[in-house]
Amino acid sequence: MSLIETIAGLAVPQATLPLRLLTWLRSAATWLFAHPMTGVALLALVFGIVEHHEADKWATLARQRATTIVAIQRANTSAVQQATVAKEAKDAQNAKLAAQSDQSAADLRSRYHAAVLQLAAAQDSARSADLPGNADTPARGDRPGESAEVSAGGEPVGNPIAVSRDDALNCADNTARLQAVHDWAVALGH
Repeated sequence: MSLIETIAGLAVPQATLPLRLLTWLRSAATWLFAHPMTGVALLALVFGIVEHHEADKWATLARQRATTIVAIQRANTSAVQQATVAKEAKDAQNAKLAAQSDQSAADLRSRYHAAVLQLAAAQDSARSADLPGNADTPARGDRPGESAEVSAGGEPVGNPIAVSRDDALNCADNTARLQAVHDWAVALGH
């Protein structure tokens, strides 16, 4: 160290580092001018080390991203499997409800058909027994396609509504199916 550096270091200790740095830089520059090819080789070595460090950093980042992608793919596969199982369970439940609805419609259809036939038979019996009723009306409804007189809503009405047996059976079929569909829709809501 020179005298000036020593005096500066004693007077202001924090100035020692910048003075030493400046001295080192001056020595390095002098040496580089004296050996330019070695300086280029050292510079290439420094760039190589920096590039190697950057390559390691990018390789690490690529490995992390690959691990993340694999985790996402596993989660996606798991979610698809869970959704498939849930869909199959829902489809099975809907198929069960549909079968129950069809069975309910068939049962209601049978009951409604029996009620329509029973009503027609009762009306025919009443007409043939000459019970109170419309004596001017000939007995009808004993053959398919002919009208059977049915009062609307079962309440006494001045003029009964004449509905053919086929129409009454169609109404029974439609009512049974609509009731079954309604019950199915209510079941889906639960």
